[in-house]
Amino acid sequence: KNIDEWIDAVRLCYTHNSRFARILSSDWLAFLNALAFSPKCTGIVEPLTGVLEKQTSMQWVCVDGLGMIVLKEALDAARKCFSAWDVSSVCYATVSTPTETDRFYLDITNRGYEHAFEKINGVDELLHTEHGFVSLLAKANGVLLAAFDGLSRKLDPSKGILIFADHGFRMKEDGRGFTHGGPSTLERTVPVVTLSPGH
Repeated sequence: KNIDEWIDAVRLCYTHNSRFARILSSDWLAFLNALAFSPKCTGIVEPLTGVLEKQTSMQWVCVDGLGMIVLKEALDAARKCFSAWDVSSVCYATVSTPTETDRFYLDITNRGYEHAFEKINGVDELLHTEHGFVSLLAKANGVLLAAFDGLSRKLDPSKGILIFADHGFRMKEDGRGFTHGGPSTLERTVPVVTLSPGH
């Protein structure tokens, strides 16, 4: 399976987690844990720091905790709010462990990056309060719509936008809620969305 097919599989499993956890119990949780680590993307996709290094002419928007499994909601919000731009590419990048915001700051500081960026915290805040995946997606979409709408009036429409995350997230090992900080593929691989000025 390619990355996009795997993401769809994770979204489906997380959506029906409570049902299968009741039926399969520990076997289901072990399956979800293995799913979070596969496929291995390290060495296949580029490190985020390398991506950022090539995009210094872009306006950077870091969405804290925007995991790959929330990419659909981010793209929906971006297309609705950034009407002066077009989505020109979507790819993935890997981040360092521990998959925390402080580590992201350390990585870009060590690289000597002095590029300003906008940061959206609402998605990460949901990761620490929500327990169900469906409600997480719905609320994340609302957070992103509000944040992107505000940025659409602040950012320069003549310049491109690079939307990325400092880390992803996964379901906790007990299946109740979400977490980040670990080395799983879901936590270490993040989406990178490029928006180009519209014509």
